[in-house]
Amino acid sequence: MQLLSVGLQHQALIICASFTSGIKRYQAVSSGIKRYQAVSSGIKRYQAVSSGIKRYQAVSSGIKRKI
Repeated sequence: MQLLSVGLQHQALIICASFTSGIKRYQAVSSGIKRYQAVSSGIKRYQAVSSGIKRYQAVSSGIKRKI
């Protein structure tokens, strides 16, 4: 009877360990997603900056045309 309870405790430990490793895997995936989102927002910021530079160049070329 005691052997059975030890076996059940061992099974519970294995289940608990696999559950916690699953949580860690999920956290790693979600941090990877956050990293990806940060990178894509950085790319969007870069695109906004480059479009601002193009707008500035268009304005400055328009000023040159007027002169």
